[in-house]
Amino acid sequence: MTAQAGWYPAGAPGRERWWDGTQWTAYEREVTAPERFTSPDAAAQVPAVQQPAPQQQVQQFQATPQFRPAGPPMGWYVAPNDGKTRWWNGVRWSAYYLRQGRVAAEPYALEPPSLGWVLGSWFLLIGLVNLLVGRDTRVIAIVFSVIGVLWMIGAGRGTARAKVPAPQTAPSLDPALRPFPGEAESAGAGWYPVSASAQRWWTGTRWAQYILERGVVQPRQFGPRSHRVMMIVSWIFAGLGALGALLGAVLLGSDASGGIALLVVGILILLMGGVLLLVTWLRRFSMILPTSPPPIR
Repeated sequence: MTAQAGWYPAGAPGRERWWDGTQWTAYEREVTAPERFTSPDAAAQVPAVQQPAPQQQVQQFQATPQFRPAGPPMGWYVAPNDGKTRWWNGVRWSAYYLRQGRVAAEPYALEPPSLGWVLGSWFLLIGLVNLLVGRDTRVIAIVFSVIGVLWMIGAGRGTARAKVPAPQTAPSLDPALRPFPGEAESAGAGWYPVSASAQRWWTGTRWAQYILERGVVQPRQFGPRSHRVMMIVSWIFAGLGALGALLGAVLLGSDASGGIALLVVGILILLMGGVLLLVTWLRRFSMILPTSPPPIR
């Protein structure tokens, strides 16, 4: 059994670090007042940063973001490079910003950028190999090359955002963006898993529109729309792939040229659509609010 997500001594006087329920994060804060209460019968222990962690604790938060990394705390700030109110995750700027008062994601948003560089290079390499093999595989080469370029564009934009200086203004406390991660409304608040790789903040009474994934917090106010779009795109890919594979099989049976290439491309697109459908379904609660509260720890 592990301890409830919360603030625990960081091993330095007057400092606490955030334990997300499974591991230590990079977020720290200064302790200014003993505002929390301690459950005396909680015996769960977590790995210590520099000393053993205390008994399970539940923190009462203000209505402002409370994570304290080395730089400015996470929140919505005006970015110095483009003047947009953008999500700062406590470490770097994200691809999520406010557009007409609503949270939106930049095209080709990619976190982390390193993933885009790796996948982009891999797809471009496959495209180059198919281009060199022969004329029958040129269609495959074009498809994979386009996918590789799109990954590269997303990686390039993410790398450029990482070089933008940290925020210098006060964070936006727009009530429409609440509840913020770390904001507790009753006992039991914390990060709870909603997929294999993501956790969502539970205030004790409701789910917040923020998830913790790969060690950073990301907003998900646009999640329902993205979920619908991903489902539509997945079905379109699956349908086009099935149609292409069927036409390729027909051409192959009639000894017409291009049958093999169309069949292979159709199967690949069909598999891509199937994978997208599966991933979208598995990650549905990291994109849309869960329909029920988390299990009591």
